[in-house]
Amino acid sequence: MKYGPLPLKIYPDEGDEYVTTVADFMISSIESEESLKLRTPILQEIFQTISLHLKSGEEYDSRILTHHMNPMISSLVADILSREYILSTLWNKKESFVETEKEKLNELVPETFLFLKLNRVHLLLHELEQKMKEPDFNSEEFVRVMTLFNKLSTLKPILSKKLGGRTLY
Repeated sequence: MKYGPLPLKIYPDEGDEYVTTVADFMISSIESEESLKLRTPILQEIFQTISLHLKSGEEYDSRILTHHMNPMISSLVADILSREYILSTLWNKKESFVETEKEKLNELVPETFLFLKLNRVHLLLHELEQKMKEPDFNSEEFVRVMTLFNKLSTLKPILSKKLGGRTLY
């Protein structure tokens, strides 16, 4: 929300890098992958508001959310936008350089979406495991569930590797 209109360099696995905005990258990522669909109603409403705003040809502006007719959205967004992290005086005394979120957007935004995908894979695997434990789990469903389970199990280490070996338990 803070960085929506800022430029973002994307380095795809294949092809040349391209530049987009943080907001456009987020909208296209969420819309293009079913696994990234937002499950929380308030976040889904925020997403829909931003998406419709951008699709109408307008540039991203956080005021569309801070002045939203839903008071829960305007309050949540105002809270997020007002948070500022202040660097400790110890860092300043030592004259240490610390990159800000804004300076690291090119790495943080794509990494966040990879982490979201890994989290969803983990949740889906857990749901499938629970489904297989149900007493009324039938053989017709078994093939479908096991196929999906195997695909997700294959995807999990690939995503983990892209995230530097991080795993979720």
